[in-house]
Amino acid sequence: MNANGPQAVSEIFDRFAGTAGASVVARAVEKHGCWEWSAAQAGTMNRFTTLDIVSEPTLEGMDLLTGEIWFGAHRGSRFVRTLSSSFRLSQRTFDRAPTELSDAEKRLLDRLARAWKLAGTLQDTDLISSAPSTREDTPPPR
Repeated sequence: MNANGPQAVSEIFDRFAGTAGASVVARAVEKHGCWEWSAAQAGTMNRFTTLDIVSEPTLEGMDLLTGEIWFGAHRGSRFVRTLSSSFRLSQRTFDRAPTELSDAEKRLLDRLARAWKLAGTLQDTDLISSAPSTREDTPPPR
């Protein structure tokens, strides 16, 4: 992703979070070979939406961006994380005047909003345990 990419995505993600009433907790963080943005809202159940983007160079020298949007929630040691959508964009998507959004950027905002709405529908019954107990967690028999 060229130098404009992370900044442009951060602006879009900030716009999404502001509209959703969520707090941005990660902005253009490099994690496991991709860029990550994350927003969350604390409450009786903590809800979140995450955007991950991987940059792949093309023969033409213009990066192809592959992205995923996840939503989820957690309460204590129980959680759920679900893929909402995946997409591909050209780096050219972010080569624009700073005051206008391209159609692809508007679609990205719509996808983020949809994931956030789905996060809002999660109930306690959707949450799973964080990890099964292991033998080390179980006291020895007497």
